[in-house]
Amino acid sequence: MNDRPTRKIRLYRPESNVYGHCKTWLNVELDENNADEIWIDSNQYSEINTNDPLFNGIQKVCFYDFFHAHNFLDAALVKRITHISNHYPTIWYTCNAKLIRGIDCQRFDYLWNRTKWATLDGRVSWKHCSDSRAYVRSGLHWNQRPKKYLSLNRSLTEYRIKLIDFLAKYDGYVSNVSQNLVIGNEHISDNEISQGVTVPPSASFFDNSYISCQVESQYDGVDSVIFTEKTYDHLVRGRIVLNFGPPGYYSCLKNDGWLVPKFLDLSWDNEINNKIRFQGYLDMLNSIFIQTKENLHNWFLSQKDVIEHNYNMLESKPYDFID
Repeated sequence: MNDRPTRKIRLYRPESNVYGHCKTWLNVELDENNADEIWIDSNQYSEINTNDPLFNGIQKVCFYDFFHAHNFLDAALVKRITHISNHYPTIWYTCNAKLIRGIDCQRFDYLWNRTKWATLDGRVSWKHCSDSRAYVRSGLHWNQRPKKYLSLNRSLTEYRIKLIDFLAKYDGYVSNVSQNLVIGNEHISDNEISQGVTVPPSASFFDNSYISCQVESQYDGVDSVIFTEKTYDHLVRGRIVLNFGPPGYYSCLKNDGWLVPKFLDLSWDNEINNKIRFQGYLDMLNSIFIQTKENLHNWFLSQKDVIEHNYNMLESKPYDFID
């Protein structure tokens, strides 16, 4: 994917999975003997010993993370990276869509690459399900749909429980794998899904509902916004995506080139207080779901430019690459 010379790197600990998971999009190669860069998993190591022989000959330190389900910008982590940067040129390759003040960072959106890799190219190496047919999407359609929403839930975090309770008043598809309520896919067994395998449901569940509404993996804290398959797998499926994420979730989507739905009050998006922000989110959903199905369909049609743009992003938005 890139014809520039590769960078020679070593890993702070050889068992790190960065190379195996992401080598398709990294213009690097492992070379323990000649590398002048060392890569460190920012999640994995609380203490870093720069006197370790692994640092011999190192000219640059690269921290990385490709997924977080929690508020990871804690003071200890920032302090650790800042300390290293006082001794070596340092960069942080991060899935975070927000800038991290005081640290040299570069966005690396591995989770977007993973969605594009599976859905567009049918290559599921880094997805949870090994059958590429599970990721085939239907074409756009503007017919009426029997259900108002699709909400997929695996682990029952606090706000997912609240969302499930809220959605019970309305007609839609909801999964709750923790309680064995499974929305299936004909290409993988319900038993596998119930054991925690994350796969999209059959295309019919997307095609027969208007809105995806889910709680993102990471919704806490004010310094990070991370988009997972709960966002990306749904944006490219020809529907409206209204998820609950951390402060600035929708602003970051727009900054990344996606369109957000029109005619909605998103003023709550930057609210720091989770409870207040979540109530604003539910109020927004309620304003949509209280509509009759006919009015909801007309509102959906008014979003055609948003839906088409996001659907086409699967091809137009390139892979994120580190060269």
